[in-house]
Amino acid sequence: ELGADDVVNPMEDDLVKNVKKLTDGRGPRVVIVAVGNKKAEKQALDVIDKGGMVLLFAGTWPEISLDLNPNQIHYNEIRLTGSYDYKSTIFSRVLKMMKSSLIKLEPLISHRLPLRNVKEGFEIVNNREGMKVMIYPNQE
Repeated sequence: ELGADDVVNPMEDDLVKNVKKLTDGRGPRVVIVAVGNKKAEKQALDVIDKGGMVLLFAGTWPEISLDLNPNQIHYNEIRLTGSYDYKSTIFSRVLKMMKSSLIKLEPLISHRLPLRNVKEGFEIVNNREGMKVMIYPNQE
């Protein structure tokens, strides 16, 4: 529905095995970890193609330590980098993409709550029970 050619559910399937299979055993050239999750960060390093780049695009809370095998990074020539924030030009481009329906965000909204239920919204997020929780200040 959102335009992906292939989808792997890491909660049900072996992510590394399935992604390697989809890429003829190589792995992707770029992996963007957009969740603050130790397992996801480890899987990114396990699945990346030789010479590929892993981008950590999410912070973790509470902070964690990530066990890294330097040989894995060295011998596979993996570039590991981070990114934080955005430039206003990027933000503007994304807003235009949203307006033109080039990217579909509606299916990502799992909960819509009025402001009086904001505590419930935080609990949903904290318990990881939803994808995107929207709080509407003027909704009953």
